[in-house]
Amino acid sequence: MTSRKRKLLPIKGQQKLPFLQKDVNNNEVPKNDTSFDSQSETEVDHKKYSQSEPEATASTSKNNRKIQSNWFKLWPWLYESDGVLYCEPCVDNKKKNNFVTGCAVYKTTSMTRHEALSDHINATEAPKLATEFQQAVQQSHSLEDKAVLKCIKTVLWLAQENIPLNKFESIFELFRELDVPDLEPLRLNKHVNYENYYTSTEILGAISCVIDNEINVKLAQSPYITVLADESTDLANKKRITSNARIVNGTTSEPETVFLSDHEYEDGTGIGLATVILQEMQRRDISVDRLIRFGSDGASVMSGGNKGVKGILLQKQPHLIHIHCMAHHLALCTSQAADLVPAIKCYQQWLTSLYYYFSQSS
Repeated sequence: MTSRKRKLLPIKGQQKLPFLQKDVNNNEVPKNDTSFDSQSETEVDHKKYSQSEPEATASTSKNNRKIQSNWFKLWPWLYESDGVLYCEPCVDNKKKNNFVTGCAVYKTTSMTRHEALSDHINATEAPKLATEFQQAVQQSHSLEDKAVLKCIKTVLWLAQENIPLNKFESIFELFRELDVPDLEPLRLNKHVNYENYYTSTEILGAISCVIDNEINVKLAQSPYITVLADESTDLANKKRITSNARIVNGTTSEPETVFLSDHEYEDGTGIGLATVILQEMQRRDISVDRLIRFGSDGASVMSGGNKGVKGILLQKQPHLIHIHCMAHHLALCTSQAADLVPAIKCYQQWLTSLYYYFSQSS
């Protein structure tokens, strides 16, 4: 049996091996200067003679593949840490995939497959969706704020003009007839809206709280305070005491009058009225040491030196000065002077009788 020479077949996909040459019979045989045996024939270093990849810039994986620098340009979301690849949007949004725990397979297919995942798509679109949502919320809040601001200004105007709050709803009906813009958020449906009396009372309460806090700030900045108090009755014939304060404005250093309270009371004695005034001072954190003057209408219950309001406050603040209201002074002077003029006294009696006649008629 004649022996045949073994013909060496080139490995598929590889370039022609440089250590082979052709003999006279056109067969490939090893070169003379290269040792060749059966083992080197089968265990060819494919990596050495394959097309080389670009130069690596980071770590190398177990299969000797390397992280390429151009990957970070092709996929901006990609970053490397300790030789492992991560997806920044997926990590930030706490997704569950290989690029969150760390991918060590250095292949372009790893990135292309990850880029097609719904998790990755949702993570990359999350900032845009969040921005659009915030813009929509801000626009919605802007429309609501404009509508609420119109309600607040309307209630404030009604209070300043002494117009009852039950006119609040009719005013907004007028606004709609005049095509006033930005009123849509006030009507949720046919049965629920914010253009009613109850809304106006809540807004008025909120406004009063804001004004009350501003007054407290001014009171705290004033080094000295004068309290002005007077008794009165309301339309229901209930006894009330109104108190105001003269202060020094902390910003302009000019005198200013601010409102303190309007309380209903039952005990009309000096002790009862002084208790109401002292409780209001305590509520507004006004120390008695800062109280330098007390102004009243000059009635005995107010100006009494022992059991009047003046006497009780003097026990708390010995340096207190009582001031008789100049307007009440003038009223007393004119009434006492009119008693000495018969014509004026007759005219006053005639007006008083006319008033009682009409007040008691049906």
